[in-house]
Amino acid sequence: MIGPVIVLVLILGLCLVGVRIGFATLVVAGLAVAMIRGPGAAMTLIGQEVEGIATAYPLSVVPLFLLMGVFVHRAELSQDLYDAAQMAFARLRGVLAYATILSSAGFSAACGSSIATAATMVRVALPSMRRHGYGDRLSTGTIALAARWGS
Repeated sequence: MIGPVIVLVLILGLCLVGVRIGFATLVVAGLAVAMIRGPGAAMTLIGQEVEGIATAYPLSVVPLFLLMGVFVHRAELSQDLYDAAQMAFARLRGVLAYATILSSAGFSAACGSSIATAATMVRVALPSMRRHGYGDRLSTGTIALAARWGS
């Protein structure tokens, strides 16, 4: 029973000193494995965890989807699409929010990563929604909800 308490105290102590929680957890876990199995096993464990996190699929696709969102934004394709939706359905209130929900959900279902969808749709939809007078809370909430909903 005392072991988990010591681990928790060490992690909290490192966090209070200013060490990030992920790094604090890694250090404490490495020390625990080094005490139980030896330093060689601890170094192997730490190396495997760092490699596993760095090569995770969601983290590898986010920069590419961000780049795609920047291309769409720079080409002003999203602006034209949102202007067309606004003109076509001008009588409906919140038409751009509906359009964002549908496009985010479809994009999230296609790519499979809600993180990448949210990052891309923020670059694509947020400027157009701001330009049409939507508040930041409504815009970002709509994007986040739709990105999570589609995956």
